[in-house]
Amino acid sequence: MKQNFKFQLDKSSKKFYCPKCEEKTFARYRDIITMEYLPEKYGRCDRSNNCQHHKNPYLDRYISNHVIADSKFVKKNRDLPLVFFDKQTFEKIVNENRYSKNAFLNNLLVNVRHPFCKKDIDEVAKLYKLGTIVKGSKQGAVAFPFIDINSNIRAVHVKQFDVNNNTKGKPDFFHSMLVRYLKGNLLPIPPWLSSYFKSEKKVSCLFGEHLLKQFPDNPVVLVEAPKTVIYGTLYYGFPREQNDKIWLAVGSKDTFTLDRLKILKNRKVTLYPDLSKDGSTFKQWENKANYFKDKIPGVQFIVSDFLERKATYQEKIDGLDIADFLIKEDWRKYRC
Repeated sequence: MKQNFKFQLDKSSKKFYCPKCEEKTFARYRDIITMEYLPEKYGRCDRSNNCQHHKNPYLDRYISNHVIADSKFVKKNRDLPLVFFDKQTFEKIVNENRYSKNAFLNNLLVNVRHPFCKKDIDEVAKLYKLGTIVKGSKQGAVAFPFIDINSNIRAVHVKQFDVNNNTKGKPDFFHSMLVRYLKGNLLPIPPWLSSYFKSEKKVSCLFGEHLLKQFPDNPVVLVEAPKTVIYGTLYYGFPREQNDKIWLAVGSKDTFTLDRLKILKNRKVTLYPDLSKDGSTFKQWENKANYFKDKIPGVQFIVSDFLERKATYQEKIDGLDIADFLIKEDWRKYRC
């Protein structure tokens, strides 16, 4: 029987951080039908003469459950249980006493053209449960937790920002930082962390998803990055009433997937894709939204072309998002 495997290395210029050498030279495997990435461990480092790291799904058990036989999917039931990040460990970095050391939040107070009110910054940090790293090489970094609708912590993304709130250094995940710290100090790794570290699915929900249960009837604005969610909420206001929008993020351009969006059933969802040189991101999200609307009960997608119409050619090349445009404006005008 002829078999055709359904995965291949991503041929685009997009690269990820290699789990071995930690350089941004890692090409990941994708499903050639859905174009979704496989779990983050599967890929090949482009530094073939130095690193040579290659995790191949064809040589791993993963591939045995994802084969196309005679042009039809043959998929075994392999519903692995999700492993969640430990809440008590996470809560140690979610403390408003740490906000003064959070560079991302402090920039919104003093380093933007139209500084925000401290009470609003505190409120948005609490709403999305932002954490702060206060020690080590990531000191001052913000922790963006991906918390699902049942309040389970799926992943905690850690990012450092410069004075203009542009990303600096390598983004990281809190679980990886914990493992490195414990190993470096010859300390035991707790069982929950060991299980979590080995799990295939980590970032598997929307950023801000926990708010959907709290605001069951509110419309949603969906963007790519958690940073944009924070800016959008500060500009357009907090969800107080039923018609107020909730800002959520998918995490990255390519995690705009059916699995992640199915939680938005019966919601009105406005999409703001990031800019791209040729408009490919907008087209990708628009095409997927048209496909997903028949798969997600009651959802209504509106794909905004505001950025595509407003942006200059250079802004498209730079891949700006709606936050880059909002931050130039006085937020008070948007709260009227």
